[in-house]
This record gives sequence, C-alpha cells and structure tokens, in this order.
Amino acid sequence: MIHTLKKFAKGSNITIKFVKGWKDDFRNILTVFEIGGKKYCLLSNEAAPNEFSYCFGIGSTGAQNNAPVGKGNYLIGNKLESGYADIIADVVKSGTLQLQPLPNKNGASWAPANEGQKTKLADLVAIYAGINKELQQLGIVYSEGDRYIFGKDLTVADVTAWTIPSESISSSGTNQHESSHSTSQTASGNTPNLSRFLEILAPEFKREFGQDMRIGSTFRTPREQAEAMRWPLSVGDYDKLYSKLPEAAKIKQLIINKQYDEAGEIIGGSPQWMRGPHLTGRGADIPFGKNPVLSSKEHERFKGLVGRVSAASGMQAKVNSEKASHFHISVS
Repeated sequence: MIHTLKKFAKGSNITIKFVKGWKDDFRNILTVFEIGGKKYCLLSNEAAPNEFSYCFGIGSTGAQNNAPVGKGNYLIGNKLESGYADIIADVVKSGTLQLQPLPNKNGASWAPANEGQKTKLADLVAIYAGINKELQQLGIVYSEGDRYIFGKDLTVADVTAWTIPSESISSSGTNQHESSHSTSQTASGNTPNLSRFLEILAPEFKREFGQDMRIGSTFRTPREQAEAMRWPLSVGDYDKLYSKLPEAAKIKQLIINKQYDEAGEIIGGSPQWMRGPHLTGRGADIPFGKNPVLSSKEHERFKGLVGRVSAASGMQAKVNSEKASHFHISVS
C-alpha cells in the first residue's frame, strides 16, 4: 500500500525523522522521512525548495530500438500537502542532512552512440537499482502501472548485453518542430504507447485529410525542449503553456537570449518540467509545414479525429491548444 500523509488532529505531536537522502547533479533531492511512524520518499529540487512530490523509486519507459532501457526518470506521485511541505522544506534547507551524491551527469546517454556512453549508462542504472533496493528495504513501494523498474524488470545486464546500432535515429525537431521522420520511424525515448498510437492514427489521418501524416518532434532532451520552446514563444503561446511551472520567466528570458544550454539545465533539474509530454516521450507534434492539408482552422477537426481514434483504440490521447504552426498530441 502506498501511504500518503493524512491530516493529523490539531495539537497532535507529529514526529519527523530524516532517514536517507540523495542529491543528483540536476539539483534534485530525493529524501526519505519517517513521519508519524510511517516512511515517505519525497522528491524536491533546489530551484523550488518548498515543493515536494511523493516518489516511489526510479523507473523507465522500457527498452526501445535505440535505447536498451528506454528513458529513466523518477516515479513521481502527487504533491506533498503544503503544510507538511513547509515543515520538510525547513529541515532540508537547514543543511544538516547527510545527502549521498547521485552522479547522473556522468556522460551517460539513454540512447548510447558509443561504448563509452553505454558503459556510463550501465553505471547509472546500477546506481538507480541500488537506490530502488534501499527504498524497498525501507518499506517504500513502487507505483503500479506499466512502467519498468530498474533493479526489477530491467538490470545492468540489459545495458551491457545491448548492441549499439550502426545508425541512431535523431529525436530532435528542426524548424517549427518539423523533421522528415515518417510514422514508421520512432525516436528513441518515445513510450510504446505513443509509438503505437501514432501508427493507429496514421491511416485514419489519411482517410480524414487525404494525405499521409508526417510527424515532427517527439521525445526531447531538456536542451532540445528549451530550443523547441522558441516557437511557442514567437507566436505568443509560451505563457499560456508554461507560466505555471517553476522559473518559467527565467527560462523564457534565457530562450530569448538563445541560451538553450542554461535553459535546459533548469528544465532538466525540475521534476515539474520533466513531467512534460515531450520530455517523457509521450508527446508528438504534427507540423503544418510537412502536412500542408493542416492549418489553424483545422484544429477542431484534428482534435475530433484524435478523440475518435483514442476512443476506438482504448488509448488515452488528447490535443492541446497549440495551432499556430503545428498540432500537439499527448498520449498517456
């Protein structure tokens, strides 16, 4: 059973004890606290020190053609209730906690292009598996669902036994999120659900619009996400899409200044940003430039098509409000 904090009676004496903690190279802080006799794993980031989410280990999307274990990430649950978050934040910010280093800027790549990146990835997976094992021993259980877990379904052996392909498929978008990838080409880091939904959508798109569907950007790294956001910024969609996320204004200014590496660093270090559909391999853009039958006036028609395919396939998918240069699909 996954425990979440319940509201204690007013005046009750709550004991809070730090148990274990790690700090990664993206300023994420993973901590285990014993609160009221139960243990909770919480994830925060130094960029937003008063925000915590329940965490249940480190998992991945599962192996892809170009990625031996898919793309790994923290398994995040709901946000910690604000009252408790403030108390925990005071403890974390005190600087007295002994946090173990979690070196995840070690030169690894989720889609290794050479033996060096593959070796570094194996090292990283071993670290993640060790953390998961410790969380299990502390009574922190993994969230349910279709995600793979390092140290359980996936191991270091899945990395070391993997053969580097002779050619890797790029997952980054080009001008206005466009690329020449057809529906048969999937970017490393895409979830199986996204790849499958796009395959199902393609023939229905052709029936609806009379032309083959061309896919733009799908999975992105934090740096690629920062560069891609120059397009919603240029058409006035940035604030509508991102203003509620931490440091959105700072990231916006960095993008204006074309400081994509710096913006990517902030994005990569924020659990809230890293939940985004492109960063988790659940998002795809269908650009107008490669699909001349599309335009902003076709938004509702395209949205209806995605809704029908979602209902028929049983796969949850939706279209957001972007319609200046492309349509965006998110698949759960």
